[in-house]
Amino acid sequence: MKIVGLITEYNPFHNGHLYHIHESLRITGADAALVVMSGDYVQRGTPAIMPKRLRTEMALYCGAGAVLELPSAMLPEVLNFLLSEQFLFRQSRDRRFCLLWK
Repeated sequence: MKIVGLITEYNPFHNGHLYHIHESLRITGADAALVVMSGDYVQRGTPAIMPKRLRTEMALYCGAGAVLELPSAMLPEVLNFLLSEQFLFRQSRDRRFCLLWK
């Protein structure tokens, strides 16, 4: 089973997020999407405008296989990791950007 991981906020969940889940599954050929979502505070450090339970239910309803909460204390560490040289942004054939592990 192939799984794609998505680090998200979904604050609020909208059609662009629905597209993101479905395109991530399509582009990677994954069988399921594992979403790691910020909880009561989003990645910018501000309070979420929608409760995390509602955002989770929307993500699950719209195609996420599972949703895990990213603890607020981990946000700065995760953002620093994503901005480090461990990742590489690449433009795919259909002009979308993909985040790849180096």
